[in-house]
Amino acid sequence: MENWGLVTFRENSLLVDPATSSNAQLQAVATIVAHEISHQWFGNLVTMRWWSDLWLNEGFATFMQYYAIDRIYPQFLLWDQFCSDVLIPSLQLDALENSHPIKVEVSNPGEIDEIFDKISYRKGASVIRMLHSVLGETVFTRGIRAYMQTYSYSNACTQDLWDSLRSVSEVEVAELMDCWINNVGFPIIKVSLASRITGEVVMVTQERFSAAHKCNDGLLWHVPISASIQGVCQGDSVSSLVTLPTVVLTERSVELPIPAGMKFSVSQGSFVKMNPGFVSYYRTEYSKELGLSLERAIANQSLPPVDRLSTLEDRVSLVLGEQGNTVALMRLISKLHSEDSFLVWKNLSSFFHVLRCIVWSSDTLARKFDRFVVAVMVPCLERIGWSKVAGESHLTSMLRGLLICQLGTRGCSMVEQRCQQLFNSWLGEGGVECEVEPGLREVVMKVVLASCPQHQALDSLLKLLDIPQERNRVLHSLGYSRNKDVLTRVLDFSLSPRLRDQEAVMVIESVCQNRLGVRLAWQFFKEHIKEFYSRYGHGLFLMSKLIKCVTENFSTEEELTSVSEFFSCHPEIGCERTIRQAKENISLNLYWKNRDLDSVAMFLSESH
Repeated sequence: MENWGLVTFRENSLLVDPATSSNAQLQAVATIVAHEISHQWFGNLVTMRWWSDLWLNEGFATFMQYYAIDRIYPQFLLWDQFCSDVLIPSLQLDALENSHPIKVEVSNPGEIDEIFDKISYRKGASVIRMLHSVLGETVFTRGIRAYMQTYSYSNACTQDLWDSLRSVSEVEVAELMDCWINNVGFPIIKVSLASRITGEVVMVTQERFSAAHKCNDGLLWHVPISASIQGVCQGDSVSSLVTLPTVVLTERSVELPIPAGMKFSVSQGSFVKMNPGFVSYYRTEYSKELGLSLERAIANQSLPPVDRLSTLEDRVSLVLGEQGNTVALMRLISKLHSEDSFLVWKNLSSFFHVLRCIVWSSDTLARKFDRFVVAVMVPCLERIGWSKVAGESHLTSMLRGLLICQLGTRGCSMVEQRCQQLFNSWLGEGGVECEVEPGLREVVMKVVLASCPQHQALDSLLKLLDIPQERNRVLHSLGYSRNKDVLTRVLDFSLSPRLRDQEAVMVIESVCQNRLGVRLAWQFFKEHIKEFYSRYGHGLFLMSKLIKCVTENFSTEEELTSVSEFFSCHPEIGCERTIRQAKENISLNLYWKNRDLDSVAMFLSESH
């Protein structure tokens, strides 16, 4: 917590031992510390005028944790990770009708807790990053210094920030940014090719993106538009990649001319990639022709990792649309035999997570889907191997843990056996004898719990809770057992006095990752609602987090009714916006499952 002059941390968010900490833990501690220290300026030296401008505190602190640590540890490639950890989760929430603007009216204390969410933190940080890219490093830095000098030891609002940035630049900052701050949602940019007398052009059109298949035709954003174009030079047929200058789209559509002297031929490997670097806050939908050309560029890795990530994420976001096609995306994923990017596999793992609302419809379908995931991910693990090598990149180490976790918890026998061997040698009867590489400890815990139905593995893990470096790893792993009795015991343990309040939510979240645990967690939540309300009903965002995790996997009419009726009977809980978002999410899951369940089941049957 960023108290002025006394920043406080949980021990495992401040103290790390490089010998026993994973790359993910080192990165997490660095960014958490940077976030809280940033608040000494953004929040303490200059304080928001009212809660409506919370984003001036939290959006900037989130932006600065990446900005600062990228300078100190450039090997972390944090700006690429910003896209997967900050930008994408923000876009996902902001696509709901029950999202809210970054700047939101707050009229009573009960509304304050609910705005400590991904919009204030992550959308706030994302639009700051977009503005930084438009203004440039030098101008942006001068503007922030002017803002700090003008409003130090006092209060400021959003307009004050715009005025400070405008004072050092030629950009009408308020005109550019107010639409992003004051409106719910964001645009989808639709892209196609057209021929004109003067040559070929890229047609770009904007409308509001909505997960609920609605759009506000009257709403226009000021969108910084950029594009990378892979063409074929007319002279010697050597391919060239050109990034067009950024322009701000203020109307419904604009035409971007293909550069003079460049021939664009999809059949010869040409493509258009909007939003290179994934800097601007929008989704992109390509015409069929352009979409197919990008699929080839993803498969042959003509695009850098962050652009492969953004292209796939745009496809994921469109799956829920009226014209969405889940099977087409799964076919594309099945072709990514050479993919080796942590960013891409992390994003696809999130898509596999979302697909649970379809593939968890039956045990048989769930097993077929697990075999599909194993088949597409095993080649990457075989290439990078099980052990860290000298000179290995930061993200490759993190990728290894991600792959082992996905494979091992989906029934890959080779991974299960290896993790069991590591676990037994590490936590056998002789105690902690054989050390497991720090980056693999949490995934070994998860895989062993998933593959060992007895209580013995759980008992072994609980003994590690008093070791600070292992505590979070254990808490994140407890819900992976395939034994309902073990999961019931884990849920009961979540309310143990051995755990802090926020740690209880971590344990319940872990159970909700498990197909066998989803309904157990919902029943547990309902049975203990008085205790949860006593703990979290008056604190920052933990109740909202708990509501989200125990409802996000539901996808039936019965589950929607159960959620609606329960919260109707408990108005004292509050969290009205979170509950509306939960019900909207279930409705979207239900729509998606009803539309695509049969085609996904057929695809998985044909694949295996």
